[in-house]
Amino acid sequence: MGKIKELNQEVIENMDMETHNFKTAPKELFEHKTINSALWEVHQNFGIILKEGSTGKYQFRKVDDIIDRLHYLLNKANIIIKPTILSGNLIVKDKGNEKFYSFYEVRVEYKFIYLPDSSFVTAIGIGLGLDFTGDKCIGKAMSNCYKYVMNQMFSIPLNEEEGDSTDFDNLPVSPKLKPLRKNVKISRKQAVTIRGLMHPIKDVYPEKEIFKKWNANPGYKTALKGGIIKKVEDIPEILGNEIIQKLTAIVSNEKAKKEKKNEI
Repeated sequence: MGKIKELNQEVIENMDMETHNFKTAPKELFEHKTINSALWEVHQNFGIILKEGSTGKYQFRKVDDIIDRLHYLLNKANIIIKPTILSGNLIVKDKGNEKFYSFYEVRVEYKFIYLPDSSFVTAIGIGLGLDFTGDKCIGKAMSNCYKYVMNQMFSIPLNEEEGDSTDFDNLPVSPKLKPLRKNVKISRKQAVTIRGLMHPIKDVYPEKEIFKKWNANPGYKTALKGGIIKKVEDIPEILGNEIIQKLTAIVSNEKAKKEKKNEI
């Protein structure tokens, strides 16, 4: 019980009790000396991004989900990304009957800059966008480029049933790396954080309704392995970071709504 109280006190002291957001990033995120160690911290804490987007029979990971996750992690690690378009090529094809479609191929350099010392690394990606109305191909190409560069930069994992049958649990792992494990629940610290985020929105989003929504989420069902979330401690470790990010966004939105309402 002493350890639990000590952990709860650590979390509470580092939390803004009005917004339930952390005042500072964890200490280890401020101890990086170079961009490489900062990016490694982001890599370790990324977690899975589930395929929640769909087009017909195909499912895909939405670029917005990747941006949301990176916004939180890069902010905590003091990293910004500076994109530079190196080249772009627009191709318009005539389909006849005054109809056309357009392709846009873009080549972008992403510079990951660690703010304390301005050290950086770069990654270059290529994106292709197709549009039948003519005004969205550039945006699609940029989104496509960003998504796949970040997928490869951080090796963003899919859910555990994706890919081949390799037994990843038995692969040699560095003792410093704590992988997301199958059938393991979130830590006490994550549970305390999630409860803290759920508290200020309980009137708008009751706990039971939030659990009901999570249990119905197709992507989450895979991670739950046939189980069900009845309490915060039932959340699988593999979903912990994602749920914290989504709750943080909800809390921020509700706070903004209240502030806007008070101004009227």
